[in-house]
Amino acid sequence: MKRLVAVLSAVVSVVALSGVGLGTPAGAANESPVCAPQAKDQVADVTEHVRNLADLGTDGHVWALTEDDIRIRIWSVGTNHFCVRRDFHGTFRSFAGVSPNLTGTVSAGVTGTEDGTDWAVFTGTWAPRVPTSGFVGDFDFGCTQDGACEAHRGVGYLFFADGFQALHVRQYDLVYDGGAHGVWHESSNASTGDITG
Repeated sequence: MKRLVAVLSAVVSVVALSGVGLGTPAGAANESPVCAPQAKDQVADVTEHVRNLADLGTDGHVWALTEDDIRIRIWSVGTNHFCVRRDFHGTFRSFAGVSPNLTGTVSAGVTGTEDGTDWAVFTGTWAPRVPTSGFVGDFDFGCTQDGACEAHRGVGYLFFADGFQALHVRQYDLVYDGGAHGVWHESSNASTGDITG
């Protein structure tokens, strides 16, 4: 859930997947979310690398920091209306405290992988601060367990004047695999499993 918070405020870094398969390979034939059929105009297709991004548990507490490679695609779906899809692939490292799905506790330093997708439909004013294709940068958010972050540079900041003006739809589907510590599947529909121990 870190992502829409991140995306909206910094937007920055979470929005899942209704009609989009988790783990769909980048470059597959029809992988636009339902909010942006292929007939719509794609206005951005970029990748970024982010580090030290706060990840939130189901109750909003920061349980880990992630390092991700993120592919961001944006479609224009109407006057000042856009659909954004982000595909995440990265790793996490936990803080000691309550587990992300609140079923127990997790130790400091538990590591694992994180993969998934989020998408959202929103109103905004198109004003890109970075190129609309290719690699747009390596960003260190510098987040801490209390939720404070040094940088706030998400999709809203990178591509829209004044960030997102109104969020209309948001969906997400993320899987955190902690090996022996468990698997947490977090989506806009349900949250199952956990990372503990």
